[in-house]
Amino acid sequence: MGNLLGNDKGGTVPDHRTTTEQKTVSTWSVEELRVRLSSLDPQMEQEIGEIHQRYQAKRQPILDAIAAKKRLQQNF
Repeated sequence: MGNLLGNDKGGTVPDHRTTTEQKTVSTWSVEELRVRLSSLDPQMEQEIGEIHQRYQAKRQPILDAIAAKKRLQQNF
């Protein structure tokens, strides 16, 4: 699944849709738009979960290093 933020690195990149994509969206019925809109919440929740996992994966080694440093300082 593509990243709603625009790239796989978690950064924000403007979403420049092509003219063809804009025309496609403009031809959707109100019901199609509602269906797509209702699917955004689960997609965003999934993306938030993925971001949280990446955050924890990067954060844990830092916390481990801090804890190890504290243990070393207590031994002196």
